[in-house]
Amino acid sequence: MQGAKLQNIANRLLDTLFPFNLLSKDRAAEVANSMRFVEMCAGESFHVRGGANSDYLIVAEGELQLIEAGRINQLVAPKDTIKKPIMIANNPTNAVIVALQYTIACFVDREVLESLMSWDDLIRLNEENKELHYRLELVRNSLIFRRLPFENVETAFKRMKHLPVKAGDVITRQGASCDAYYIITHGRAEVWRVGVYDDDLQKLATLKVGDAFGEEALISGAFRSETVTMIEDGALLVLTEEDFRALVTRPMVKSINDKVALSMIESGYELLDVRYQEEYDEIYIPGCRLLTLHDLRKKISTVDPDKKYVVYCHAGIRSSAAVLILSEHEIEAYSLEGGILNWPHEVVRSD
Repeated sequence: MQGAKLQNIANRLLDTLFPFNLLSKDRAAEVANSMRFVEMCAGESFHVRGGANSDYLIVAEGELQLIEAGRINQLVAPKDTIKKPIMIANNPTNAVIVALQYTIACFVDREVLESLMSWDDLIRLNEENKELHYRLELVRNSLIFRRLPFENVETAFKRMKHLPVKAGDVITRQGASCDAYYIITHGRAEVWRVGVYDDDLQKLATLKVGDAFGEEALISGAFRSETVTMIEDGALLVLTEEDFRALVTRPMVKSINDKVALSMIESGYELLDVRYQEEYDEIYIPGCRLLTLHDLRKKISTVDPDKKYVVYCHAGIRSSAAVLILSEHEIEAYSLEGGILNWPHEVVRSD
């Protein structure tokens, strides 16, 4: 089935079918990206999950039977005039669908949909306040918040402070302690860093509206590795270190012990070492790839998003920061608790 046909089906469902037709344009686009389509010939069957985390099941074309807890329901493709969902699987056990003719079934993750609907409700409540509405959209679109539970995102937004800034203001300074996470709502900033092995000052990036910074130092507990200076008058949203750790770090960074990590590696997970070269030269876990935390952001394109990763450092702190960065880019990764310091399995040491 060609992409254009899928896109037309998705658009029809979003325009005509409740609750999709209640979503804003931005949220509808997110739902469209998460829709999963299955083509079935007459007589083919397909297992679907049930329970609290079940999907919405929609018959986009054709006709099928839903066999669930010994009951058979017959579902027919909706017409453009239907304004209600065809079916929501609630049974805690898996159900089976059987195509009665050529059928296209559509699945939408219920939890994702409900989160997006809740977010739309929150934004609509603030539609009259244009600036507040604008800030809500920025937070929603920030990479670091996309995978958080809705309640965490909402709480984080409510706790963020609005900070007006001027061109020339230094927001964070390399070598200083970290105390906050920032999102630019107006204006631009530049990121500068003094090299690790020399004193050369290098410009790393120009940040624009919607860009965020500060999370790496907050996660790792290290000092700021970069200096961020405003080059235009503007404004920032600021989330304190305490709130960031409680609302962002804990939900997003997944940690595993050495036994689970070893099992994952043996089953095909890639192993990333995010320490410095000098640390690696002294000792490392065999089979790993060295990609320092210092370089991870600018070399993120070299990390295969289709693979899964176990990440380690010396004691588990820098690896947590690396996992957060990978999570921002929708790469599945886990931090090794205790790092190589507490790794009881095989290692390679320098002579």
